[in-house]
Amino acid sequence: MRYTNAYFRTTFIGYLFNIYIMKILFDRYGQQIQVQINQGNRLTGMFETLTEANYAYDIAQGALSDATLNGYDVLILTNRMDDPFEKAELEAITNFVTNGGGLWCMANHSGFNLGNINNNHVRYTGSVCSTFWSAYEAAAYSSTDRQDNEVPLTGTNLSNHPTIIGAKGWPIVKGGTTTVVSSIVTRSFCAVYPNAFSTSIAALEGLKYVVNTQSSKPITNGVLWSIGLSDPKSVGKGRVVICGDSGWLGNTDSDWPGPGEYQNGDNAQYMLNTVTWLSGA
Repeated sequence: MRYTNAYFRTTFIGYLFNIYIMKILFDRYGQQIQVQINQGNRLTGMFETLTEANYAYDIAQGALSDATLNGYDVLILTNRMDDPFEKAELEAITNFVTNGGGLWCMANHSGFNLGNINNNHVRYTGSVCSTFWSAYEAAAYSSTDRQDNEVPLTGTNLSNHPTIIGAKGWPIVKGGTTTVVSSIVTRSFCAVYPNAFSTSIAALEGLKYVVNTQSSKPITNGVLWSIGLSDPKSVGKGRVVICGDSGWLGNTDSDWPGPGEYQNGDNAQYMLNTVTWLSGA
């Protein structure tokens, strides 16, 4: 298995000081990862944040399996849309979580495109979260009255989930002073249906200027932007975060497949809190 320079650097630090280095694996076929591989400017901010926190990361070389997931703490799926998850991959992901791994499953805006099954922002990623009794809404939400189309999630939209407030001893992004997230800036997204085992991370209530761009209707009551799962009845020994967008991870100076938001709001700290919580911290 190929590891990044960050892996060797942080593993060496861990060896010297006898500390455990968290290891993260990205799905190679996730849309944001594919753009990063092809263009090299989409996720550099996120990678720098992980390196500064001494977290090791790698990109899977192909299909996910029990073997490729072995030894990792967190798996991040950044919206697979061109290559459906194979049955063996779904089984491997489920095994990874129930045995104690952390999973961050992201979809994106757009509903189910029956006319082009190889361009489904929600369907393929939804096949993963459905194994944990959760579902995405087949809808695409977007701002209607902001020129920049951004949708800030602040105040009552954000819960007191650990991914929002963090915890003592958790890493803080360079230049920051706290693990508390006050603002997550997204753009176009879909929504997540909560279930009996989930906890709200970011809700969509009160966003009067956001509508379903496919139907021009308001946000469906009760749907969320992000949920967390840690109940053993649904995720075994692991933890899961299900989010209705992945584009917010993109650098703000990148614009494909859409404008990125990573350097806006507290997006970087939210990313860092999430992977830390998913690791079992």
